[in-house]
Amino acid sequence: MGSMLNRQHINENLELNNLINATRSKSVIENQDDFEECILVWLDPTLKYTDDWTKEFDRAREIINNLKTFDNLNDCINFMKMVVNDKIFLIVSHQYVHFICSIKSELRSLSSIYVYYDLSLNSIKRIQLETWAKHNEPLITGVYSSSTDCFAQLTKDVNDICDYNSIPATYLNLQTKNLNLKQASSFLIFHLFLQNLLSHLSSSKNIQDRQRIFRSCLYYYRNNNKRIDEIHHFEQHYNSQSAIDWYLRTKFLSRLLHKSSRTLNFALLFDYSFIFNDIQYLINENTSISLDTQQTDIYYRAQNINTDDLYRLRMNLNSIISINRYLDLCKNAEEAVNEVLLTSNTLETVLYHFSINHSYKSISNKKVLLSIGSLFRIHHIGMEIDGIWHVHLNQLTKDDINEKIDILMNEIDFIPHPYLSIGLIWDKIKQSTKADRFYRLLITNLPNSNDETALICNYVGAIFRSKCQYTLALNYHQKALTFYQEKNRINSSFNDDIDRTYAQIALVYRDMGDILTAIQYFKLAIKQGEEVFNDLGEIYRNLGQFNIAQKYYEQAKIENKIGLCSRYPRM
Repeated sequence: MGSMLNRQHINENLELNNLINATRSKSVIENQDDFEECILVWLDPTLKYTDDWTKEFDRAREIINNLKTFDNLNDCINFMKMVVNDKIFLIVSHQYVHFICSIKSELRSLSSIYVYYDLSLNSIKRIQLETWAKHNEPLITGVYSSSTDCFAQLTKDVNDICDYNSIPATYLNLQTKNLNLKQASSFLIFHLFLQNLLSHLSSSKNIQDRQRIFRSCLYYYRNNNKRIDEIHHFEQHYNSQSAIDWYLRTKFLSRLLHKSSRTLNFALLFDYSFIFNDIQYLINENTSISLDTQQTDIYYRAQNINTDDLYRLRMNLNSIISINRYLDLCKNAEEAVNEVLLTSNTLETVLYHFSINHSYKSISNKKVLLSIGSLFRIHHIGMEIDGIWHVHLNQLTKDDINEKIDILMNEIDFIPHPYLSIGLIWDKIKQSTKADRFYRLLITNLPNSNDETALICNYVGAIFRSKCQYTLALNYHQKALTFYQEKNRINSSFNDDIDRTYAQIALVYRDMGDILTAIQYFKLAIKQGEEVFNDLGEIYRNLGQFNIAQKYYEQAKIENKIGLCSRYPRM
């Protein structure tokens, strides 16, 4: 088998060497623009840039778009060691397979190995290789001389492992001693996204937004004609009434949404929020009946998982699990198991018994669709006589965990608005880069003409001021000011909002050390009363102008008007 797809990848190995020598690249470990959960790695010691191999790699990309090719064993191993968020499917020449298997414990993301051989391997050695692989290496799915046979098995495995078996989930283990915000952060962040944000995001994207969204997909799949056709078809024919069908049948869409949910990629979650809202609307049509009067039914879903995921599941017995995707469930247990016929010796089959009475919709005579973010308590886990792990889940409502969430969120000193909770969690657990990115994405995706958006801009500006990021703080306060001034031309009821924003801008300039500009903005906000007078008094006292300072201090006492600015202590 062959080499890289085209000339633009010729320098890939050189770039990778530089990457490895410099740092563990974030683009490899956590790529914000990576739309799939799987990587196809192709290790071939005889790289040749020919048209025949270009066709082979084109076929491979139709199965897994994220294709990495290597002619050097060490480069390939170093790359695979850096992958932490994705599953690796490795096609490897028979020359290297023994060494790869000898270090497989270091390659935690390695899911399956496909060994190919060429004419240099005689029949005796081929039989020895097949026998060794079958009896000693469960990761090896087969030994192939034909790319057609190899791709057929790869297609089946990817559909099973990365499509059907991809069930993003987060846990809230209430039995953890001294459970804190950091330990519960993944669960809380996705839960708060669904509860506080999703329904408030714009449910429809304008033409420019849609074009931008699909441009990023088209660029990612630029060498994959099959996916490009799929994206164009979606762009031209999608409608909200058939959102569930599109979600279940469109490969690029389901892979993108599953990975973004698992990795908390808010750039994609915000972009595709219209899909979530359309599906949720269709499900909610089915759940208008009171929960007290709805019957509890049991539905089933089987999954093949590795030993690490099974251990994690078992360690969370009696915990709360959030299912972070729309999940189709079978009405019959046998049918659920038949959908995941196990072919790998490295995976365990798990059959989930979902006891549910709300947040689902019947989509056929045999299946229902469970709402994203559905909460369950893990009631029982055990292997039964059929050799399958049975997991019994009892459905909860959001009200069942609100008290615990409130206790965890109390670790944050002040939450000025529910929309900001996610960013404040990341700030609290010392992941400020993620927090800052979230704030920017939030402002970008909120409706431009909404009063609440301007309020959020001021809050975000105050947060950035507390981090001493003054340019960003001024930028967000200026956005709020522009909005209020434009609204005030139509309706003069926004004068107080303008004054509050002036006060916020003044605080930024004060902290920057630009005292004269700060004084100008404080004087524009003078109607805010006591707090502004106090701030002006402090400034003039520090300037040594005590008479002026005394005048403002006296006004602060006389006015007795509480300032309405959101005040954050300087860090």
